[in-house]
Amino acid sequence: PKLGLVCTAGNDGYLRLWHASTGLTVGGKHVRAVPPTKTIMSLTVLMQSSMIAVGSDDFKIRFFDPYSLRHELTFDCEGQWPFSMVSFLFPDDQIDQGLGNGNWLQPSDDALLFDDPIFATDKKGYSGWVCWGDGDGEVHFMPEKAILTFRTQHEVVPFFRSGVGGLWDLKIFRGMEHATSIWVTALLFLPDIGLAGCTIA
Repeated sequence: PKLGLVCTAGNDGYLRLWHASTGLTVGGKHVRAVPPTKTIMSLTVLMQSSMIAVGSDDFKIRFFDPYSLRHELTFDCEGQWPFSMVSFLFPDDQIDQGLGNGNWLQPSDDALLFDDPIFATDKKGYSGWVCWGDGDGEVHFMPEKAILTFRTQHEVVPFFRSGVGGLWDLKIFRGMEHATSIWVTALLFLPDIGLAGCTIA
């Protein structure tokens, strides 16, 4: 939104940019976001950098520059489909700064309950996060700051897994029976409430 652009993904696997004010396409701003024969499953725009994250059925999430649509980095979902994604801002004072379990960010007890800062004029004190849901009833959280730091440390397009500092996972959608498959097909962020999702079991 801060760029005045709208991004869409099609069945052909392409990302396209549009002018929000006119509805016209941005000349030449389209790119294949997934390999041929693969399908785009989810998409979100990061809250702080405006990078575009695209989830695909090849078990990857690819990040693209919002100005040029240049491929910046790839996240390996390690055999899980990224059915859904959402980005949001999270208050820094509700995240414990610790080193538990080798991560530099740990969720506090009130992790998903706070006022939504989307429409606030002052975004200081908030950090961007990316969340994606898989086919096993689990949601995975990645701090945008760690993603951007990881990208700046590599001259070529980096390929990373959950070893990025600060990632943590929550098993919040469980099957009614043991080993029941739970697809987290939609994730959204609700102001003043927190994270919500839809599943198919």
